[in-house]
Amino acid sequence: MSSREPIDSRTIRREYVNMKRAVRIDQKEERREAILREARKFLESREYDEITLADVAERLGLVKGTLYRYFPTRETLFLELCDDELGAWFESARESARVEPDTEAWIRAVSADCAGRKPLLKLVGRIHVILERNVESGRIAGFKAATLERIEGLADALSEAYGIPSRRASTFILEAYVALVGLAQIAFPPESVKAAIATNSAFAVFAPPFEPTMRSMLRRLLLS
Repeated sequence: MSSREPIDSRTIRREYVNMKRAVRIDQKEERREAILREARKFLESREYDEITLADVAERLGLVKGTLYRYFPTRETLFLELCDDELGAWFESARESARVEPDTEAWIRAVSADCAGRKPLLKLVGRIHVILERNVESGRIAGFKAATLERIEGLADALSEAYGIPSRRASTFILEAYVALVGLAQIAFPPESVKAAIATNSAFAVFAPPFEPTMRSMLRRLLLS
């Protein structure tokens, strides 16, 4: 007659609790991603100032209180979305460094890619003047750490691909990031500013076309 090992009820209970906790964590992450996806969809058709947390919650069938558990302010939500969008663009720029034959081709590729990222362009110009103003310091520090890591990673990719000295490449990418933030602000103004610019053809200089201006700025920065 075979002997059976005694059942350890405490171990079974602990494993059950851990399993339930893992399920809850997965569900929370899925909901967080759903919120970010919905916010991204809104940015495809609306301006940032026209979107509220209530809009996002309603689209997802959530009460606002549930959404606040994930993103306590609108700025927190859109800073995290901007972080995701920046990460995707930096990764694309690194991939371009692997396949483009020279820096001119790389500049053209990354400028065109950036010009097609509408949610990024609607948010990146607001990072330092709006999005970081109503977000807890820990989240801001995390965002800046991730951005710095991406800048350094892209600089390494450019050094390896095109022989640019490491320190020069780091300075170039940091300056390119600053240029992107500033250009997004001026190239994509609010509707009230667009209306004012439309009143005088001379004002067109205050809303330059994004992609060719981005290319020009990157060339100048790389040569400086």
